[in-house]
Amino acid sequence: MFHRFLTSILWFIAAILVLIVIAVPGIYVWLSLEKPKTDGEIMTGEVLEAPVRVVRDEYGIPHIFAESMDDAYVALGYVHAQDRLFQMEMQRRAGQGRLSELLGRLTLQVDRMMRTFDFYRNAKADYEQGSTAAKRAAQRYADGVNLYLTTSDDPPPVEFRLLGLMQGSIRPHEPEPWQPADSVVWGKLMGLQLSGNMYDEIMRALLATELSAEEIANLTLFDQSNGSITLSAVDYLKSTAIDWAGLDAAIPRLGPNRASNVWAIDGRHTASGKPILANDPHLGLAAPILWYLARIETPELTITGATAPGVPFHILGHNDEAAWGFTTTGGDVMDLFIEQGNPDGPDRYLTETGDEAFEYRVEEISIGKHGDSVPFIVRQTRHGPVISDLDDRLGALTEDGKFVSLRTTLTEPDDTSWEAIYHLNRARNWDDFIKAMSGFKSGQQNAVFANTAGDIGLFAPARIPIRAVGDGTVPLDGRMTAPNWKGWIPVDSLPRVHNPDDGMIVNANNRLTPPDYPYHITNDWEPDYRARRIEEWLHNNAIAKPADHAALMTDTQSMAARDMLKILNSIEGETAMQRQVLQRLKSWDGRMDRDRPEPLIFATWLREMTIVLLSDELGRQAALLPSSDPRL
Repeated sequence: MFHRFLTSILWFIAAILVLIVIAVPGIYVWLSLEKPKTDGEIMTGEVLEAPVRVVRDEYGIPHIFAESMDDAYVALGYVHAQDRLFQMEMQRRAGQGRLSELLGRLTLQVDRMMRTFDFYRNAKADYEQGSTAAKRAAQRYADGVNLYLTTSDDPPPVEFRLLGLMQGSIRPHEPEPWQPADSVVWGKLMGLQLSGNMYDEIMRALLATELSAEEIANLTLFDQSNGSITLSAVDYLKSTAIDWAGLDAAIPRLGPNRASNVWAIDGRHTASGKPILANDPHLGLAAPILWYLARIETPELTITGATAPGVPFHILGHNDEAAWGFTTTGGDVMDLFIEQGNPDGPDRYLTETGDEAFEYRVEEISIGKHGDSVPFIVRQTRHGPVISDLDDRLGALTEDGKFVSLRTTLTEPDDTSWEAIYHLNRARNWDDFIKAMSGFKSGQQNAVFANTAGDIGLFAPARIPIRAVGDGTVPLDGRMTAPNWKGWIPVDSLPRVHNPDDGMIVNANNRLTPPDYPYHITNDWEPDYRARRIEEWLHNNAIAKPADHAALMTDTQSMAARDMLKILNSIEGETAMQRQVLQRLKSWDGRMDRDRPEPLIFATWLREMTIVLLSDELGRQAALLPSSDPRL
């Protein structure tokens, strides 16, 4: 019997091997045939005013040659769709709150959040309020995407075939025609990803159950020049008994994800005598990545750099006279408010002068292939949408009927950020740059500029609220704080620098403003380790070429490690292995090279030491804190 069993197993293994031998080449051939055709050069079509030539270089990057920017936008939409249609489809559906139509309940919470924030309706309104020129560019781009959808004989993306199977059909998924608002909503998604203060407020509210105001500030506010956590605010949080952990779990984590670098140096520091601008935006690992390189050449404009599939404009790049790049500021554009329902009227909530009625909106999310739907009600207060309604299981967060609302600049009307990038692409000088970026309102960015005339500069535009109470560090009592946002920091008062004396501008998400800056931007600046390293390198390499700056982007020197080694090197090991490890660290130069053991030892020590120091007092809540941040 055992022999027959063994023989059966061997036959089974042999059959699997045969299937693999047959299937793998077949799948490879199938996927090869699925690739779009990119060997043609001339684009024609009814939507084009003149033929357009598209040439792909050895890296597959498209170079678009057109007689007008109108036609160039059509071509850009076409090649985006040709290469990244699945990415574009998922992206716009995320902004619309319609992912669950394809992916089922897996994405229901994301859809509920997007519908609650009403991003897509706002994107449509923002587009309609745009200038004629910017609206035409977005429409021409949409024409290009739709030209591909209706005329291309390329096979559909393999992901569309899988989506079709998930819907119970052998036919691939067919995307709807592209609309200009599908491009505009991308900016709102990026703004949400790069603005994460509501998560920080929830973290501090959770810590308030165990710690004092001073302790929370010491552990979470590493730069308190502009604000602090008051005792009264923490005492109020302790008294509410809100299920902050449940609320935290109900909000999908889409950000923040910021760790970018940008620097500009003037001609005094370059071999050519002209400025150099270098930008390295870090937005997390993804396949495909966020960016799509492209070059456009027309009689009116030549522009090269990083686009985003689904968006008609170059987010990062240069025209024939000026270049620009971005890092995230981390400006605090989100505030949480603890609202109190009126026990005498379920449709009302309490204010400092009495009560007010909720505004209601009914949303319905379609789920998967069976046509099921999930209706839900979005409640709106004077501050903003009720985000504790994102999960029906939460209900009221306390026995006395408290709930949490959110105000954020991401949902404010008249957001011209999308059009600001259109004008940025055409900026030639500092005045053009400031004028263009003054229209950028959603999700604060550090925009850095350089041009062939020798100018360099930085400007950090956005709507940053001026608060009547508090500084956005912890959730506030919604009954006592209206209108808490008194207005915005004036555009002329937002951080900016133009042609500094030393000829260098560096930012790596670190603090922008001096201690005496009159307005509050955030308490959550990123540490300055990366910026210090860039500045050190620039000062040690007085005259450098572009290739040198490209090499700096892959630099592995950690200023954080160098700072912390002063502590590590004072430790004496208790065992032979500990002493051996410490000896290695004493001779280590702080470079995080992947083929060395010291970076792994350092990173593990930093993480574990912080957890050990905090766990005895905080227990599981120690995991809320950024254990790998040397400042902690």
